[in-house]
Amino acid sequence: MTKKEKKLTKLLRTKKEILKKLKEELKKIKKENVLEEVLEENDLNLSRALKKLFLSKKSRAKEVFSALQKKIEKEVNFFDKFSLEEVKKDVFSLLPKKKFFFLKKEKGKEILEKCPPKNILRYFKKKNLKELLKEKDLVDIFCALRFGERQSFMNNVILREYKKLKKEDFEKREIEIRILDESFYILGKEFMGKKLHNLSHLKELGVIFLLPAKKIYKMEVFLLILHYLYEIEFFSSFFEKISQKENFNEIFVKTIQGRLERKTKSPFSFKILLRYYGKLDPYHPELFLPHVNPEGLFWKKAQYKFFEYAKNIGKKDFLFWKNLDFVGEFFKENGEEILLSFDLIDNLISFCKRTSLFEKYLYHQQEALWNRIFEKIVGEENFEKVLVKNLEKGEIKIL
Repeated sequence: MTKKEKKLTKLLRTKKEILKKLKEELKKIKKENVLEEVLEENDLNLSRALKKLFLSKKSRAKEVFSALQKKIEKEVNFFDKFSLEEVKKDVFSLLPKKKFFFLKKEKGKEILEKCPPKNILRYFKKKNLKELLKEKDLVDIFCALRFGERQSFMNNVILREYKKLKKEDFEKREIEIRILDESFYILGKEFMGKKLHNLSHLKELGVIFLLPAKKIYKMEVFLLILHYLYEIEFFSSFFEKISQKENFNEIFVKTIQGRLERKTKSPFSFKILLRYYGKLDPYHPELFLPHVNPEGLFWKKAQYKFFEYAKNIGKKDFLFWKNLDFVGEFFKENGEEILLSFDLIDNLISFCKRTSLFEKYLYHQQEALWNRIFEKIVGEENFEKVLVKNLEKGEIKIL
């Protein structure tokens, strides 16, 4: 292995045998230089960022991490002046109005009538769904299923009903953004800790929702909404595409769960990971194998739209983060090497959570790096198309 490939192995936290095998496969399609090219991009963008921070590769890890956090703080402070409604309006103004393929609200109500959310009813001191609907909107109640009921209720009850869905249970409508009222705060407190932020979504209903929180960072909200808009659009298009299939409901449920199974079991392929294992389990075995993650695609699109917004409002200093989503580097601190992510989202979450150098977030950068390798293989312009085409298979063969 070359020196560059050894470094890439460390950045990806994988084994040299895996990258060696990948290079052998790439040689068969005359793409054997991809790994070195990606690392060259990494180093080029890294040098540019360090220069703007008045630092170098010889800088200590604490210095670099502190500089990145101070840079993020300036951007975060800019957004503080906006209300949540203004953030919501600005995000929507960046994308054209479109209708997507979502579960009918009437069908959602029918499911909840059949399977009442007992924890939520108990929390709001209501006897049944009819009583609750007098005070709370149906969509807000559906949002609350994500954090107000046990996971077993979603997996064993709601998804059981989803397995009975047909194409006729869906319709075309626009994506909604819900800002839930204060009454949901206690119910969603634990969920927010697990999610690292106070936003989530329901791709089947086409809803992005924001939970009430004591401290809300508007820049985080702005970027998360953009990310979820792209995610919902992606999966809605996929659901509509497979809606003609006899096993539509089966694929639909497995996709919602992030559990699409690989069918071909190819001895060498890029796995499609629908879940952020880096957040759930940083040592999950599939993270160390060649893979792509749709989440990385949504974040990349969200960031590019964010940079477009920055240009429009004359905040060109925000463009510092451009092309840094997959960039990482090791810096020394007290005799040990520490990996730092230069990704905008990793640094934003680290800032919002007030993490230390040793608790910072890395998983967005590492997922973006695997995605970047795959983009170089198939062409950046083809990445999403290839991903959608192979999503149901759960893997992408490069040969």
